[in-house]
Amino acid sequence: MDVKALVDAGENLDAALGLVSRKDGGFSPPDLAWVLRTMKVSALAKADGYDAVGLLVFRDELIDRLLG
Repeated sequence: MDVKALVDAGENLDAALGLVSRKDGGFSPPDLAWVLRTMKVSALAKADGYDAVGLLVFRDELIDRLLG
């Protein structure tokens, strides 16, 4: 949800991923994709008042982007 909010605010996701990789040598886009895939997005969205369907679509697009 935080990543979607940052992207919606105009932040550059590719630049951020590059910075994370430099800051944390153990970070990898495939690892993040795995974590995103295992998250209970619908439950989190409902608890925080987000649109669950929209967040699931964003999550799946983000995973594709991370693995692409």
